Amino acid sequence: MGARKNTISSRSSQYWINKGFSDVEADKMAKSRMPGQYEYYTIFKKMNHTDALNAVDKWKYGRATTLENCILKYGETAGTSFFNEYRYKQAYSNSYEYKRDKYGWSIEQFNEYNKSRGVQGESNGNYGSSYYKVWVDKYGKETADAMNARSSLKKTHSYEQYLISANGDVELATERWHNYLKNFKPGKSNVSIELFDRLRDDILQCTEFKKIFYANNNQEWFVRFNNKEIYFIDFFLKDTGKVIEFYGDYWHANPNQYDVSQTISYPGGVNRQVSEIWNSDAERIKNIMSVPYIRDVMIIWESDFKRDKYAIINKCLEFLK
Repeated sequence: MGARKNTISSRSSQYWINKGFSDVEADKMAKSRMPGQYEYYTIFKKMNHTDALNAVDKWKYGRATTLENCILKYGETAGTSFFNEYRYKQAYSNSYEYKRDKYGWSIEQFNEYNKSRGVQGESNGNYGSSYYKVWVDKYGKETADAMNARSSLKKTHSYEQYLISANGDVELATERWHNYLKNFKPGKSNVSIELFDRLRDDILQCTEFKKIFYANNNQEWFVRFNNKEIYFIDFFLKDTGKVIEFYGDYWHANPNQYDVSQTISYPGGVNRQVSEIWNSDAERIKNIMSVPYIRDVMIIWESDFKRDKYAIINKCLEFLK
């Protein structure tokens, strides 16, 4: 076997100098954690300042553990469960009880730690991001201000901010937040869209109802339960408060096809007991029904629709109207 060639890491300035970058550019490239960093887009990709910031935002959002990203990766049921577990662990690890039990902190130490997480700005008071000073040192104040402003803007798109702006009107806040989030929701299966498109066309032609929400029409409506859970609804006729949930036989473990003791393997290495899936779905329906403006929920199984589409369409229309 021949001798291994000596390789230079991309973390080395010499690596970038050998590729034709200047000493200053090579030093910045070596220190940046690429890809996804500002230097990667401005120096390596030759982007302008604004496009580079947009690219950094997009890269960070795609890697963030958000509800939308978890649903995209694991599907709605498994993704929501994963996100809620992650959020609980994050909240607990930042609690006083966790710091006390793990590190023996006093309440004074915990309060001091929380104060230290915020960084004071030079002219704008408290900056929202604790990375602001790092950004100033790394990119200069102008770029750091732009990055901080973008970070702060994202916080205005929390559900709580929409609830405040709607003066506590849950339905109005939900609708406004829904309009903001709709571009982040994944699509649904073609078979469910086939059903929902037929229902939409019939409703618009034969009734005065107009407020129809599903993946292919105004995007999916969602409800927030107990200020914790977020449920995206498959089909919602807001005029009547009626909901249709379309259950895939595999994803929801159709009782006619799966036994309670079985385990289903989902993409991404997620394994779930059938009993767990059924309990989770039942809890979801119960919570959706607890929302004041939701009047009723109907469940349609994928295999039932495929077996007799005409009968299922009529059944849904009778329910909705």
